[in-house]
Amino acid sequence: MQEGYIGFIVVKPLPLTIIGKTCLKTYDDDGGRRNYPIVRTYKANLFGIPLHTKTIAYQEQDSTVSACASTAIWAAFQGTGILFQHQIPSPVEITKAATYHTPFSNRHFPNKGLSIEQMAHAVRNVGLEPFLIDVSKVVTNPRKKFLSYHLCKGTAYAYLKAKIPLIFGFKLHDTTSYGSGINPRFMQSQSKHAVTITGYSLKPKTKPDKFFEQDFYLTSSRIDEIYVHDDGVGPFARMKFDKIEPTVLGRTDSLSTSWINHNDTSGDVRAIPEILLIALNHKIRIPYNRILNIIREFNSYLVPGYYNSITTIEWDIHLIEISEYKNFILHTPNINEEERFRLVTKDLPKYLWRALAKVDDNVLLFDILFDATDIEQGELFNDLVIFESSYVELLKTYFTYCPYNSKTVFSPPEKAILSAIENHAPNEKP
Repeated sequence: MQEGYIGFIVVKPLPLTIIGKTCLKTYDDDGGRRNYPIVRTYKANLFGIPLHTKTIAYQEQDSTVSACASTAIWAAFQGTGILFQHQIPSPVEITKAATYHTPFSNRHFPNKGLSIEQMAHAVRNVGLEPFLIDVSKVVTNPRKKFLSYHLCKGTAYAYLKAKIPLIFGFKLHDTTSYGSGINPRFMQSQSKHAVTITGYSLKPKTKPDKFFEQDFYLTSSRIDEIYVHDDGVGPFARMKFDKIEPTVLGRTDSLSTSWINHNDTSGDVRAIPEILLIALNHKIRIPYNRILNIIREFNSYLVPGYYNSITTIEWDIHLIEISEYKNFILHTPNINEEERFRLVTKDLPKYLWRALAKVDDNVLLFDILFDATDIEQGELFNDLVIFESSYVELLKTYFTYCPYNSKTVFSPPEKAILSAIENHAPNEKP
């Protein structure tokens, strides 16, 4: 029975919205393409027979006690509750906590929606810090129309790799609707929607898109789908970065959804990115964008083909807990024993930002580590971990003779990276 067990659905005794707590097995990983980093084990018992499945719990929105935002927060807490060890409140408790400080904004029950501020109150109520990213403001230039794609992909990838779910807020738009652009099945106040990002699809063996039309490539750019707990669709619902460009409310960066349009067909309701909200441990102070900008600036000095075999690097930027990183160091063959001992015994912060430089998705060059618990004005740089010493030696020579050899052009974190390259690279020629 365990081999064939795919999970359970709690059916609520209501006229509508009957789907209660639901724990269903995910799709397989399809050779590593599909990733579900935050799944956990849920146990059930059928007539005394113990059963279990690895997933993240889902439930349908009940507008009497919670809106889509409350349900999305509840799904996110399924992951953060285990990771950061906090109590997981019910949707009713989440709605009460969210509206406690705004008693006159609307009725608590029935609840028709939460503001961003109310969602932040719900996150703080369990002892976490809400981190908000306004995705809509990054689309300012038509030539850079997919910048919000990069921001959504990069941010989702960076935190999901650390097993932290994200709340994704967007506007729903039925492209087949007439005149107003709002699906008649949606009320105006309900055109905004919130879901929980619980996984992603990373296309293997494909070259990532350029970031900002520069020779800067991110592993996260190879994401072509995200999987979300959407209370209007189901668990692990697929949303595609398909780059289809219907102009939706003046935006050309929408995602596909599985929502049904007013003709009861799918494929025409688009999601226009608005916000990303992340519930974080208070020790994680440095945001993804800060590290992204440092690496992007450092990468701009590496001109492919300028000196010998400087190649185009693919950057894998993500948050990682120190125990997981040390476990990686213990088991990677691409490091000498002396360096391995130094790293596993080194006193490191609990959370690190990791910028892994690699080629062709499988040749590891080096790791640049940053202290995620530092303050914004800090140096941030923590360590340089070398996997391919010949390439780092090449970089050392390159920075000696390249047009940017004046260290005055580097910011403090970039100077620290350059200094680490000069000090850690071997003396022998590549």
